[in-house]
Amino acid sequence: MIRRLPQTQRLGRPQSDPLLAREDDEHYGIHTPLSPAVDVLQLPINSKHHRRSNASKGMLILGTILLSTAGMMQTISMANRITMAKTATRTQQAAAARVVIPPIAVPTNGIDNVEARTQSILEAALQADDESNNNSIQLERERQQAIEAYRSRIRQLSLLRKQTCQTAAVPSDTNDTRTKTVEHLLETVAKACLSQTNATTAPSLQYPEADAEDHFDEIRLAMSPWAQHEAHILHLGPNNYPGPWIENHWISHFESLFDHAVEEHLNDNDGDTTCVKLSDYFGPFIPLFIPWVDGWVNHGYKYPDGLVDTLLSVLRPNVPYLTISQNDDGLEGNNELSMLLQLHNVLVLSAGGYGHVPIPLLMQPLDPLSSGDDNSLSSSEQEQQMQRPIGLSYVGSLANAPHELRQKMHLQLSIWNATKAGPDSSFANAVTSDVSASFGGYHYYYGDQWTTMVQQSKFNLVPRGYGRTSYHLMEVLQMGRIPIYLYSDVPWVPYAKLFAGSTTTNDTIGYTTTVSGLRSLVQDTLQHMPLQDILEQEQRIAALRESHFMPAGIMKQIQSFVLGQPGGDLQCRPLPPSRRDNDE
Repeated sequence: MIRRLPQTQRLGRPQSDPLLAREDDEHYGIHTPLSPAVDVLQLPINSKHHRRSNASKGMLILGTILLSTAGMMQTISMANRITMAKTATRTQQAAAARVVIPPIAVPTNGIDNVEARTQSILEAALQADDESNNNSIQLERERQQAIEAYRSRIRQLSLLRKQTCQTAAVPSDTNDTRTKTVEHLLETVAKACLSQTNATTAPSLQYPEADAEDHFDEIRLAMSPWAQHEAHILHLGPNNYPGPWIENHWISHFESLFDHAVEEHLNDNDGDTTCVKLSDYFGPFIPLFIPWVDGWVNHGYKYPDGLVDTLLSVLRPNVPYLTISQNDDGLEGNNELSMLLQLHNVLVLSAGGYGHVPIPLLMQPLDPLSSGDDNSLSSSEQEQQMQRPIGLSYVGSLANAPHELRQKMHLQLSIWNATKAGPDSSFANAVTSDVSASFGGYHYYYGDQWTTMVQQSKFNLVPRGYGRTSYHLMEVLQMGRIPIYLYSDVPWVPYAKLFAGSTTTNDTIGYTTTVSGLRSLVQDTLQHMPLQDILEQEQRIAALRESHFMPAGIMKQIQSFVLGQPGGDLQCRPLPPSRRDNDE
């Protein structure tokens, strides 16, 4: 079981300020909702201990303030005592003159109450710190126990696997077939992909066939403090979503896949004497099962101490590795690693936008919307569901994308909506044509009812955010609607061959464009598309939902890519020229 950070109340999407991020606008590759009343100051939340420490610090500050107030009251009390002394002298003098002067009442209850409250608050703060420290100690103890259990399991499986492989009488033709398969995949997948980025080092890559499994276990043991063991904590994401994330899906599925294969083989009594090989599951790669972004976010947007040095010490320069990264900055983090120099032999399947293979950026799965072809609905209900009164819509933040991409997109389409004639008459007049009159124009919305806007739109704008992609891309596809993805320097969409630019294909599920190309895409293609063609495109999207947009299907897509199997739609591309296209 993986731990999750405590999930607090889900924040809404305020309509009052469209610049507050609904999505994909935090700098580690996931979007963070902001609320004017709640998230005035965003602090990294590492654990329960972190939150309790902050609470106790607040109590200490309040106690200090009250203590200062108590000091002031004590000063007032001293002045009152001096007054009392002077009063006593005057009383004695007046007594001799037979004049009665009433004593001055000195209130002391206020002082006592402030001192008592201050002491109580300080004691509560110290108690909270003690509880926090005890909790932290307990969590660390559990973490160390989980790490040791993880290591013990690896050692045990490794020993049993070696014993089985030593006694297995593997036919020579089986070994020859495996070797040829790995060599083929090494050339056609690993080298072919990495050479698009670095043509110098890729040809020297070699699969460590003699000790691939031992090297895999060596890496897992070395990186065990940061592995996805039972005490691992998932980071808290947008809308307080606690995970699992795409990295967690990858590790849970594929690490257990190989370990279970070893266990099942060892427990199998059917006389099978073959040896379980890593290459049967990961082709020419040694996988790196590290939850990069969880550790990075939970550690204050930097890698935990020791992770980078340990990783670099255990990797070999000529072995091809494979991993998944969700971070917008790839594996480089906060300039902590170099993917070109230090990790040139690591193939990165990137959900955030900096790697070699674009994969989906996922949050929680969303249910599909009806397209009006539900047989359970009446004809009038089906007709209502099929209506798309809005041509183009966007339902997210206008901030955080580089080069003001989202603002420019919004401005261009807003002008398009408002202008009926003028200097740019070719574009403006197209809006007033009979075809575009039924298109519905552009609508922008920022609020809690954003799914309704998606439901009523023919096309849904999905501009990139802080990173090269956006959660909203998969949201739209999971809901069965057509995305229009806007990029700045490099388009980062999974299954790129299923996306079209300014022309349509028979299997198109979406469109990619820059801001400068948006006008021609809308004018020449989108606004002239009949509703029936839109519905057919939505049906294609619906047919791919489980195989391309949901976690289990994405894992199969990854396996098809790694093993060079037919039916996969992931594609390799060169490492982008910069991490996020932000003039870094």
